[in-house]
Amino acid sequence: MALTVEAVAADDTYELRYRVLGRGRTPADIAAADDAEPDSAHFAVRIDGAVVATGTVRRRRSPHGGAGAQWQVRGMAVEPELRSRGLGSAILARIIGHVEERGGGVTWCHVRIAARSLYQRHGFVPEGEPFDDAVAGTQVFMSRPVP
Repeated sequence: MALTVEAVAADDTYELRYRVLGRGRTPADIAAADDAEPDSAHFAVRIDGAVVATGTVRRRRSPHGGAGAQWQVRGMAVEPELRSRGLGSAILARIIGHVEERGGGVTWCHVRIAARSLYQRHGFVPEGEPFDDAVAGTQVFMSRPVP
């Protein structure tokens, strides 16, 4: 399957994120105040017009502190029946490219334990112990520098 990752509007990602990540009462509840910020970006893979994989990146300080530019990866979601086919990897690579194009910095995220290997393949390193999130389940903080 040839993958094309495209930049999309934030609201194009809400339905998939709502169904896969289970956050919010409606797809619109997925929206974040900084979705429309100039440096925020939303990416998707579509099949027959439907968004089947998505991810968002935004400038946001890490809860672990640090100097320089910092970027949060969030809202990564892939249709369950399409996992392990490279869609999440393609989205994450595009997110890293977005950060590179804007001068780089530390890219960080809270990662569900089941998805940890995807991020490790892209150079993210876990920091600290796993923690429980009431909505997302057990997660670990991961980060990587982007030149």
